[in-house]
Amino acid sequence: MGIERWVTRRRNAALEMQQQVLVQLVMASFVLFALLLGVGYGLVLLRSTHSPRAITPVLEAFMRAGAESDVLTGHRQLTNSALRRYSRDDVATLFAQRDLFAGFESVRVSRLQFRSAAGPSAVETAEVEAVAGYAELPPARLTALLALEDGEWRLEWVRVSREPAAP
Repeated sequence: MGIERWVTRRRNAALEMQQQVLVQLVMASFVLFALLLGVGYGLVLLRSTHSPRAITPVLEAFMRAGAESDVLTGHRQLTNSALRRYSRDDVATLFAQRDLFAGFESVRVSRLQFRSAAGPSAVETAEVEAVAGYAELPPARLTALLALEDGEWRLEWVRVSREPAAP
């Protein structure tokens, strides 16, 4: 009887250990899956063309170009159709309004709405309202329409005004 009890205890101990290992493996699998899911979601969000992170750099590049009176860089932010409508002189005239560009520091998108057009020449657009921050001036309101061209957002038009900006 003593040996049978000993064998039974050993078997039970082995089964218990197997169960513990199995539970730990399942838990580790869930943790690994959650981590991979989180990393994947983060990468998609960072690379997404449909987020403020994708739009803000275009607005900032245009505003910085204005602050530096860099007409060529500002003009490069425009879509192909906007390039046909607005000359470099038009951009220079806009950038000459120093109260809209001097001391520019940042852009904060406050409203963003994406639209997809139907048809063979479908163009995805983004309507944006943003607040431009300045070193020594009150914020300005920025409204813009951007279009996705060759995987990059470009400005179709932009308006910068000293009307009271939303907080």
